[in-house]
Amino acid sequence: MPEPITTGSPAGLLLTGATGFVGQQLQQQLLTQHNFRLTALVREGTSSRRSELHPNADQRAIRLTSPGAWNDLLQEYPEQPLVLMAGSVRGRSYRDFETANVDIVKAATTALSQQSNPPPTLLISSLAASQPALSHYAASKFAGEEQLANSTIPWTILRPTAVYGRGDEELAGLFRAVRLGLVPRLGPKQQRLSFIHVSDLCQAIHAWLRAPQACHQQRYSLDDGHPKGYSWAKLASAIAPKKKPLELGVPRALLSALARLNLASAFLLRYQPMLSPGKVRELCYPAWLCNNEPFSHATGWQPSVSLQQGANDYFAT
Repeated sequence: MPEPITTGSPAGLLLTGATGFVGQQLQQQLLTQHNFRLTALVREGTSSRRSELHPNADQRAIRLTSPGAWNDLLQEYPEQPLVLMAGSVRGRSYRDFETANVDIVKAATTALSQQSNPPPTLLISSLAASQPALSHYAASKFAGEEQLANSTIPWTILRPTAVYGRGDEELAGLFRAVRLGLVPRLGPKQQRLSFIHVSDLCQAIHAWLRAPQACHQQRYSLDDGHPKGYSWAKLASAIAPKKKPLELGVPRALLSALARLNLASAFLLRYQPMLSPGKVRELCYPAWLCNNEPFSHATGWQPSVSLQQGANDYFAT
């Protein structure tokens, strides 16, 4: 296991996606628990979510899709590790995902490749990238990964499975339904799912920051360590152990019809949908499973929050 950082001054870090669900949690952990000096990189010309930055975080506005802007930034912050967390999970077409999931990574990689001593770079991707044919989202996450993978800079890619915790909006509906005793099974009956609590993912990022050289040019999938993931029955017993759940299978044909209707409405009304035909293919994929062992061996990281513990905290008053 790598030793904790013990430099005389706080370690520095550049971070995109700081105002997102995971980004806010990461800010809190690194700034209050680990004494980091964090610079949040926010998109130039936007300020609607800057209030979600931690008061101790520095902020820097930058045109994130511009290699030139990245080059100027890297000259100003030499040798500071970079964590790329900005991303998009909603969209009508591939292009809706491409800006955040591909173009930002491409611009940063282009600038990093021009540095004589580029800093270590971590991309927070998604387990969906392991199956890029399923959806525009999955394809864009894989394409973003490839921008780094085809470079010679010191990079690492983390592919967390479904991330949950307080502040999460994407899994909240499912967790609340299960907590009430209704299990809306969205995938096949024998499907296996995996999850990771947001605090465990943030601890994994901190573990990488302590020893990026041990993870040089590697991709890692991460979950909570539950063997072989969760069946829908195991999911229900973890989230609502005191209830006898009613499992209700949602027909794929119905999901697909709703997704097509939602996509058509999104094009008409100009909003970014979550439920789309591609998302249905993700939801119905038979097994979303991870293997923590390679990353644990490299860094000493181990997940510590079980799904039952995480769910109890999620619903605690």
